[in-house]
Amino acid sequence: MITPITPAELAQNKVSSLPSRPNSSTAFGGLGYSSTQLRAAFDRLPELIVERYNDLVASITSQGSDSLLANLPTTITSPSGEAYSLQDILSHIKDGTFATYLKVGASYLDVLLATLAPLASPSFTGTPTAPTPAPSDDSGKIATTAWVKTLLANVMEFLNQVQQGAWGQVPVGGDAGELLAKATDNHHDLRWIDIASYAFASPTATTQAEGDDTTKVATTAFVKKATDRLKANLLDGVESQYDTLKEIVAAIKSNDTDIANALNLIASKDNKTTVSTFVDGDTLNLEGNHEYHCGDAITVLTLAFPTTPTADFLCALEFNTHISTDLSYTYANAPKLFCTGDDTASGVFIPVKDCHYTIVFWYANNAYQGVVRRSYEYS
Repeated sequence: MITPITPAELAQNKVSSLPSRPNSSTAFGGLGYSSTQLRAAFDRLPELIVERYNDLVASITSQGSDSLLANLPTTITSPSGEAYSLQDILSHIKDGTFATYLKVGASYLDVLLATLAPLASPSFTGTPTAPTPAPSDDSGKIATTAWVKTLLANVMEFLNQVQQGAWGQVPVGGDAGELLAKATDNHHDLRWIDIASYAFASPTATTQAEGDDTTKVATTAFVKKATDRLKANLLDGVESQYDTLKEIVAAIKSNDTDIANALNLIASKDNKTTVSTFVDGDTLNLEGNHEYHCGDAITVLTLAFPTTPTADFLCALEFNTHISTDLSYTYANAPKLFCTGDDTASGVFIPVKDCHYTIVFWYANNAYQGVVRRSYEYS
């Protein structure tokens, strides 16, 4: 804090008197300074002045609480009643808080502020202006007279184009049951057409995704995809010769005929049938009037047909296929063997694992034939 030199400090630091004889003792009058004491007495006041001067310079050039601005009080007080320093005032001017306690009386500033529009609901008296928005602007910006004039000009231009037919003209007519439609795809010529012709000529719609079960319009493409998928699911990879109802009925009739022939042939035989057993891996030399049984599951079935069969050749096989291994099935001396019934395709027997089979073989029309029945899955 900068303070003035007080009278006490001045009396304490000045040279109060000189001795009559500078080098004598105090007995000869005065203080009786020695030369060293006399020099110190003369130096005290200048040193005090230099010290205060340096304090003044440091206060002027420094910042913060020790600066001159921070130590110069003003008559402006804070809400708590404490006087603001000059540094406080400058700081408040800089950060904008000075306006919070600035009080202006009836002055030119009051008169000037009274002429300005309020921030809330200004009256816009006189000749207020605003930026002109773009012609396509549809926001809450102020619409100037220039913006309105441009908009009106665009509207009038559009109306002129409509009047000149640039956007089409309504033709004469319009009877009940008719509606307006474009005459061509290249311009705005209109025509009256019959509603029925318009609605049912060739209407189109968006093809929905497969599986859609909403109330959306089903196009022919959607229905075709659905029927194709249903057909594929029904056929499930069946051969082409059995992919129609007609072909399936014909195959059933043929199969029934073969079975009937086999049963008739069996019925014509006597009861002197020989029963033989076999095991997995055996080669069966098939003979007429024989039944071949295997109690265990087999993985290999090898059959040898007679090279010169009799006309009444007939035999039967009964066996189980393995639960997890496909059956290896081969035969010899029967190049014209044709099988029908379960698990057959195009005359070929295709055994399925984990099943019980009964097969009847006979010779007729110069060829071996067979009927296959899968009675149950024994696992």
